[in-house]
This record gives sequence, structure tokens and C-alpha cells, in this order.
Amino acid sequence: MVDNAVMKEVCGFTMAGTRSKAIDFDAKRSWAEISPHTTWDSAGMSNGLIQDLATAIVHRFICYNIFGKKEANKVSEVELFLLWTMRAGVRVCPMTFLQNSLQEIALTRRGLPALGASTAKSAVSSNEYEKPI
Repeated sequence: MVDNAVMKEVCGFTMAGTRSKAIDFDAKRSWAEISPHTTWDSAGMSNGLIQDLATAIVHRFICYNIFGKKEANKVSEVELFLLWTMRAGVRVCPMTFLQNSLQEIALTRRGLPALGASTAKSAVSSNEYEKPI
């Protein structure tokens, strides 16, 4: 099981506090802000409906690097939430989402996320990159 203890042991991340969803987040309203469509389907909406190119690129980055998806053609509610936090300036810990993704991988054996950026950041912050192998 990928829990907080495993994340600390493997990645050096300390996670504290409670998890909660931002009160201001509303999927339908958030989707209408980035797409011409005002309806939201909880099964996911097409990535091609995102009007802003930068937001569409960030969505793809989130899909591949945090959730380990092979395709980024649909926007899930969790991905929409992360896009909303970035646009609204709400701070969240993306490691929680990575932890959930790793747990899902452990249970379903689906593809791995591209962890290069996370691994490099972790090594730099812990000075592991200076130690000989």
C-alpha cells in the first residue's frame, strides 16, 4: 500500500494535515470557464474543448506526469480540479495526487507516470545528486 509512510521513505516527502476539497470548486462552473460548453459530464470531457492553449498543455502535463495516463484526451474531475486551482491561485499539494496515482498503479498495474521531474526535484532538495553512486 502506498501510504504517507511509504511516500516519506521512498521520496522523502512529509505529508501532514487533512485532505479536503476546496469549498469554492464547482466542476460545471470551472469547466464553463475554460470551455465553450457549459455542461459537465462526470465521465470526463474532451481535452479538445479547452479553449486556452496553455491550459490544454498543462492538462496534458498533469495527465502524463502526475496520473501516468497513456492518453490525455479526456478531462477528469480531479484534473479539472487541478486546473482550477492553478487558475484560481489556490495552493494544493500535488504529491497527494501522485500518491493516489501510485496506489492505483499498485492495485491495477496500469502505466507509470513520468516521474523525472519529481525525482530530480527530490534529489536536488535532499542533495542526493552530489553523492557518488
